[in-house]
Amino acid sequence: MALPAFPDVMKAILEICADRKPRVVERDLADAVGDRLNVSVEDRALKLRTGRGHFANRVAWACSHLVQAGLLSRPGRGLVAITNAGLEVVRQKPDRVDRRYLIRFPPYAAWMQRSRSRLRQPRLSATRVEGVELAEQPAPATKGPSASGGSRHTQLKQALVDIGRILGKEVHEEFRELPHVYDVIWKEYEGAPRASHVFEVQDRGNLIETLAKLQHARDIWGAAPFLVVTEEKDRERALQQVRPLLAGTFHRLAPHLVVTGGLQVQVLHRALQENAELVRRMIQG
Repeated sequence: MALPAFPDVMKAILEICADRKPRVVERDLADAVGDRLNVSVEDRALKLRTGRGHFANRVAWACSHLVQAGLLSRPGRGLVAITNAGLEVVRQKPDRVDRRYLIRFPPYAAWMQRSRSRLRQPRLSATRVEGVELAEQPAPATKGPSASGGSRHTQLKQALVDIGRILGKEVHEEFRELPHVYDVIWKEYEGAPRASHVFEVQDRGNLIETLAKLQHARDIWGAAPFLVVTEEKDRERALQQVRPLLAGTFHRLAPHLVVTGGLQVQVLHRALQENAELVRRMIQG
């Protein structure tokens, strides 16, 4: 039996969440959706090439679209809950909840428009500046607040979470590995013993402390370290501060550290979201 289509999954999610209880997306919600749509045990056990559950990944992606439409909210890490707008959709009992249906909601329409606008932006590239891999910024034509709201730091962390999930990674936010807590980490597959990528979002914080965290992640996991600076002006200032530190105390981090800006993360986020299904199929093979 094939996995249920996205419209069926989105409709089931709204109906299940109508009791207003927050649910963990890839555990109890995925199980409830599977039960409602009669997904077999065998189909639920299917894995992507990355090792992540295929069906749980589909539920997570459906939730992302419903959040963008304002029908679900994210009250906590890995959680979703229905909004008043989502309850109204459940009351209306539409035959189908798909992208054409969601486009009637202004937040979703705005998100789709921003996603399309990325086609007019320059291609992304990377250069190396004095030992630091520097991801070049696109033109800031579409810079603006996220449809989901929240602080710049929170928006960028959520974007990194979404990007990781699109790419089939196991994603953790505010991950604790004493003595540090990391903004976002990716693992190559569910249950992997170590992180493959570690991200710290820098927003006027202590740069030395941030570099120490990234160095620790590199030492214990061999993870690829990324420093995401929220604003372009802060990115330039951070680079000026990073260079002498990488030449001294953090010289072992220098060959691996990637410094990028928040705008580039947002552009990549939108591009992947618009082509999520294609990316998933490429990863699955």
